[in-house]
Amino acid sequence: MSAFTVLNASGQRVCSASPRSVQGGGALEPQLRLSAGVYIIELCLNNQRYRETFCIGSFEENAARLLERTASLRITENPDVLAISRRLAALSIPKKSQDRSWEVKAVHALEELDALLEASSSAGRRQLPAGLHFLGLKSRIDESLQCYRLYVPEQREARKQIPLVVFLPTVASAARPFIESAFVAAHQEAEKISAFAERDGAAVLWVGYHSQPSGAKIDLVHLDEVLQDVAKRVEIDISRIVLIGSCSGGALGTLAIAEWPQRFAGLAFLDPVFVLEKTPSDSGRAYFADQALFTEWLSDTDSSRFVQLLRDTPILMIYDGAQPGHGSLKIAEGFTRLARQAGARVEFLNLPQPLAQHMDAWRRTVDWSVRQRRTTVIEAPKKSSDERECVMDALSSPFLLVEGTSGTDIDRAATQSVVRSFESAWRELTFGSCRIRKDIEITEEETRQFNLVLVGNEKTNCLISRYASGLFSGNTITVSGRKWSSPQLTVQVCIENPFVSQRRIVVLGAIDMVNYNAPIHSLLVDGWFTSAVWTGDPGQAELVEVTAPEI
Repeated sequence: MSAFTVLNASGQRVCSASPRSVQGGGALEPQLRLSAGVYIIELCLNNQRYRETFCIGSFEENAARLLERTASLRITENPDVLAISRRLAALSIPKKSQDRSWEVKAVHALEELDALLEASSSAGRRQLPAGLHFLGLKSRIDESLQCYRLYVPEQREARKQIPLVVFLPTVASAARPFIESAFVAAHQEAEKISAFAERDGAAVLWVGYHSQPSGAKIDLVHLDEVLQDVAKRVEIDISRIVLIGSCSGGALGTLAIAEWPQRFAGLAFLDPVFVLEKTPSDSGRAYFADQALFTEWLSDTDSSRFVQLLRDTPILMIYDGAQPGHGSLKIAEGFTRLARQAGARVEFLNLPQPLAQHMDAWRRTVDWSVRQRRTTVIEAPKKSSDERECVMDALSSPFLLVEGTSGTDIDRAATQSVVRSFESAWRELTFGSCRIRKDIEITEEETRQFNLVLVGNEKTNCLISRYASGLFSGNTITVSGRKWSSPQLTVQVCIENPFVSQRRIVVLGAIDMVNYNAPIHSLLVDGWFTSAVWTGDPGQAELVEVTAPEI
């Protein structure tokens, strides 16, 4: 058997060297020159196989070649291609910043895209090979690209389901798109964690995020979307999915168990915190500061209030010396005490200060996770007794932003301005755009599939008179039986779709769209309310009344 073998990205042998030539200082078939591209070198030594990926040619040259091939194959809109293309773009940095760590990441990204292109001709979705992968999906919420990272173990039996270890994001590391985040930058850490999982034949998922986590409904919707996408690619044992939360990821893990008390086999914490600060904009804080409902909502941040719902889920709590911003020993011990009082099985470990990247804690966490199994799995979320939803909840489900097209040129321009403000705020918060339709384009099927965000009034948006009948009447706005009259009124309201009970209608409108004056556009973080009525001139808005669901 050859001591060295060089393979291309599709696994085909390119060249090799015999043990004798290696011992004598020989080269890999020196007469063969490798062209630019990505290759894998394998070494078989003492019945052990070692492999390393390398590339011939510059990063820029290889990236350009692969992206050109992507265009020729007409798969540029494939979510996986988009994800790895964005990863390549994020790695295109000045050469002075390129070190050995950068080279490893760059070669990995090139290898991933090369392998994806090699598999593109096969029918259906590709079967993921072993290794670390950057993957993408189109979100049902807004059709934006959502990226995540997945490790698929090499040691897995055919047709056998495997356990899944899920790493949740933290707030501090999620200020940029996931593909540009600290999670992805920590490639060496991901490789080491993957090596721990490989020993037990487990997959590892870094779930990413739709927007910076704040404990909002969209955080859990994103987690569910990614888990469903992973299940389409890899045979996952749904009775052996464990969530891992470090720092503020601990709060997200607690919220996930509260949403799905019978879905996950376990929950592991590392130096956790359980308070997720709400993230309203400066405008939101300014306009709602004196509202008791807002203050109550803003202060409702401690996820440990759901500890009773964790009683049926095994818990591992590890404290290994808190870094700045991470949870203290007091927090870890306090939560452990509460969970045990609620009847939960908690294993608590107080480890010595880590020497490198919590590796001992991660090893213990992965080892613990693969041993957990839930007897009965219920994937559906628990039902809420309060059917009312706030605006931001409606935006955490699939929605269409619907622009009214009727009225005068001035009316239409005013409506378009509101649409642009919403879309701009959405892009800033989620790093992507949302679906925008004109009112005359909406089909009956879409009204059943999506929540509708209707911009305009009964004169400028033809859907408002049907789905929000009675909201506008002359100079009067009526919400839940309450009436206000003035030509300067503006309303932002979430109501039930009168024809599809599981869907919601959000109206962003005004008596006269030219006078639309709501100062709140970042509704994904500011839409804590069910309705808000405004008055005053544009740029000088005054809040008339706000209502919200009970907490």
